[in-house]
Amino acid sequence: MHTPSDPQTCPDSRDDWADEVRLETVRSLAEQERHTLFANIVGLFGCLVAAIMLPFDEQLFIALALRAVSIVTTRLLAIQLRAKLAAGEDFEASLRAVTYSLAFGGFTWAALLWPVIGYLEQGGFSFVILGVAIVGVSLICAMLGALPMMLFGFLASFTVSLFAGLALQPGPVSWAILLASASMAGGMIMFSMGMARQNIQMSEALVSNRRLGEDLCEALEHAEFLSLHDSMTGLKNRRAFFEVEGHLAPSGERRHILAIDLDYFKTINDTHGHAVGDRVIVQCAQVLRDFARMTPGGPHCAVRLGGEEFLLLLTGQEYVTAKAVAEAVRHRIAAIDMSYLVKGLTVSASIGFAECAPQQPLEKALLAADKALYEAKQSGRDRVMQAVPEQRAA
Repeated sequence: MHTPSDPQTCPDSRDDWADEVRLETVRSLAEQERHTLFANIVGLFGCLVAAIMLPFDEQLFIALALRAVSIVTTRLLAIQLRAKLAAGEDFEASLRAVTYSLAFGGFTWAALLWPVIGYLEQGGFSFVILGVAIVGVSLICAMLGALPMMLFGFLASFTVSLFAGLALQPGPVSWAILLASASMAGGMIMFSMGMARQNIQMSEALVSNRRLGEDLCEALEHAEFLSLHDSMTGLKNRRAFFEVEGHLAPSGERRHILAIDLDYFKTINDTHGHAVGDRVIVQCAQVLRDFARMTPGGPHCAVRLGGEEFLLLLTGQEYVTAKAVAEAVRHRIAAIDMSYLVKGLTVSASIGFAECAPQQPLEKALLAADKALYEAKQSGRDRVMQAVPEQRAA
């Protein structure tokens, strides 16, 4: 079972786990961005109103224009990223484009603060822009915290641009107010990083739950398969033969039943061991599976009733053709080469052959085939015996 705290110890499994968690994290980021447009517009509008109320500064309005460009660019690239994720395509190029766009966004946030720093001592609307910037940068850090490279690109761009702009400021800078703002921003960023760790844990939980669901579905499918198939050979079992194949022929077609029993199988088990016996069973099952798949008409069905007993149900075949298939099956089983296990070991089968008319119950035809199989055993084995005429449909 896959869990976030206990991933598979195999290196490939650990890599798969990390890739899946990263995919969920990227998908979560893309979905979060979908809901940021309104907040971005409101923040941009608030900064625009504050800028209008401040003494005109061309640099401030240029910074607002750059913020608008950054919002639109990031939105378009995020839409492309979501489309890649939804289609299951390689999203790395789109993710890099979003990373570059966010780095540009970090620069625009810093550019927005450059002209505001000179008005901080006057209070009022300059603090509106400063507050929007602090909240905006912190929320972006929270959103990007689960993806370190994107977070580093954004913060590096913002920090370098901010201090470069402050160094070029012509007037005095209120470092006390700036330090207080930086402390506030630092606190919000630390809180945001904690939220980012929670996002990673949520991604891990999603991956774990999906893997658990996949394991459960696989277990249910396997259980359903075993309920209708023999676990050793993969052929259909007795239940599938009677419940799934039905009692009447589909669309009124004739069917033929080959009841097959391996000769002297108990002797093979007792002399050479059950491991050899199991290999014989598997090889014979493969012969029947091949005939069920390659014989014209159909659908045909190969069944292991249990032990060394098999059935081959042929649908839509003429009697002569079906009997020829029975002889071919006998020859193929006799030609099985087991010398790689036991030198000189040979395999043969006795086959009882009966026809099932369209409205004849399957059990009646099977009874006739079993009786013919018994006669084949009594007559010396390694042969095909057909049901007597009164047991076949006219």
